[in-house]
Amino acid sequence: MLSGALKRFVMDNSHASIDTKKATQRTVELFLKAFGDAPASIVGGAKAGAFRDLLFALPASLGKRKSSLTLEEGSESQRGRSAHPEREKPHDASLCPV
Repeated sequence: MLSGALKRFVMDNSHASIDTKKATQRTVELFLKAFGDAPASIVGGAKAGAFRDLLFALPASLGKRKSSLTLEEGSESQRGRSAHPEREKPHDASLCPV
């Protein structure tokens, strides 16, 4: 499972810096909220692309302040305010059960 891989290969790694651990944990937690905990083997190009699209749709401030926004609410609110709409790609909701 992805949560187990995070613990085994990052959090328990004595050579990983604190910043690396924090950033990786934050990213994996977002992935788990979007797709749920699953075997790492299911993460292929389609899921990675859907996650990338989701990340680009989120406001940069998500997670940096106290907010009750969900991933879906954050991505919806950001879509209307993008400074670079030409960079946006449509989010494939069929790949993300949020």
